[in-house]
Amino acid sequence: LLLPLPLIHLSCCFQVTLFLRGRNVSLPLYRLPLRKSGTLSVCVPPIYWYYFNIIFFLETWKEQGASHVYMYYHSSSRSVLQVLRHYEQQGFVTMVPWPSLPRSQLEDPNKSVYRLAHSLAHNDCVLRIESEFGALVDIDEIIVPRSGTLLPFIVEKFSNATIAGDKFSFVDLDFSGILNATESQVNGPSKARMIFIAIFHSTVIA
Repeated sequence: LLLPLPLIHLSCCFQVTLFLRGRNVSLPLYRLPLRKSGTLSVCVPPIYWYYFNIIFFLETWKEQGASHVYMYYHSSSRSVLQVLRHYEQQGFVTMVPWPSLPRSQLEDPNKSVYRLAHSLAHNDCVLRIESEFGALVDIDEIIVPRSGTLLPFIVEKFSNATIAGDKFSFVDLDFSGILNATESQVNGPSKARMIFIAIFHSTVIA
């Protein structure tokens, strides 16, 4: 999903305290950051696997004009963490902690994180990013225009008031041919072995 975000500037932060049955918890409230015009950020929910796919993902989005990537982080292998820390030190990646939720003997919300955490992470990221445009994608998704790079393309297209939406065509690239090149066999989500590239066209209102 690719969307333009409102240019809002609010600063400082507040705190709200919730009281229930003699217990209380305080939560910080953060105001929306300044949106920098003509910039693009990428939001990635807490699912990623092979470290070489992460490098490909980050470098490709950088080439497409992304200025920052928000990676929601729960846990990972050492190699994945080293890659994320490297890009974090460059200032290109922000790692947002995504710890496990509290659970009881009756309920464990963490069992639904794999399929349902995307929406929560995306909503948080939309409020967090400081760019005019945001791309909500998985680690195996890249948006590429037919010519040029993405950022100039979307700046031009979304500046046109007659644009009502975008049409995407998906190209599936299978990387199974390099599976034997891995250092070890690791079980994980099979979808992480492929990269989905979305090529889109604008829809114009006559």
